[in-house]
Amino acid sequence: MKYQKHNHDEADDIAWIYTHVSGGKNNKIIQKALSDEHEFRLNDISQTGDEPVKLDFDTFSLWTTASQTHSILRVLPQLFKQRAANTPTGFSGADNQLIVDIGANEGFYLLAMKLENAAVEIIAVEPNPYALKLLRLNISENRLKNVHIVETAVSLVQGETKFEIIKQVTAVGGIKINRNKKWLKENMIDTISVKSITLDQLYHSYVGDKTVSLLKIDTEGSELDILKSGEMALSETLKVELEYHSQRSKQDCLELLLLRGFRLVGSYEQRNSENGVLFMRKE
Repeated sequence: MKYQKHNHDEADDIAWIYTHVSGGKNNKIIQKALSDEHEFRLNDISQTGDEPVKLDFDTFSLWTTASQTHSILRVLPQLFKQRAANTPTGFSGADNQLIVDIGANEGFYLLAMKLENAAVEIIAVEPNPYALKLLRLNISENRLKNVHIVETAVSLVQGETKFEIIKQVTAVGGIKINRNKKWLKENMIDTISVKSITLDQLYHSYVGDKTVSLLKIDTEGSELDILKSGEMALSETLKVELEYHSQRSKQDCLELLLLRGFRLVGSYEQRNSENGVLFMRKE
């Protein structure tokens, strides 16, 4: 299967945001976000400000931080406008009964799944305390049911592990943050200790004897170690949606999942990036 470059018109993304946003106050926030994005690109610096900001759209609301409002230009259209075009059959919320979301972050992905299927059960795994605050706000604000939050990292380590965060940018965090971001400076990164379990332990404690319809992984570069920690878990999983953060990671994760009985059914790469997504399912 060929890997296709993820390509879309940014003007269409902006138009989509304005079409679905609700109210004048939100329009002002969006305009500020567009301005911030422009400055972000010109200066290659991280925006500042970690106060919560709520955006009301026509069918949902999103909590994020002031420092991240510019990221809606990338995240929201990908999840709520382009997802159907980029996602193979079987990977929507409507197609699944139980989703394990590792790297749930602020909850944008799980919200997209819930909008497609309010009844889907989601286990949301996130160790970053700053992202967890926004995750809880988004679950509460949108009155999402049947979502179980698990405050832990998933890795080869059992017990505790070091975890890197950027307080102003909760969308970025991991056991080892990928340094390939132009705006990233070392002094932005804080290291904290968080609980850590293996993928097999996660399934044993929170999935039990159920079959996982879809395992989603987006963890800033630790995706391979997560897969390695879950031989039993992968045997009880039907589909995997995995974001990789380098070409080496893509190849290593692909080879491991092929050995575990999955086949590649789709993929895309994000523009101007080594990041991309693999869609895998059992035969």
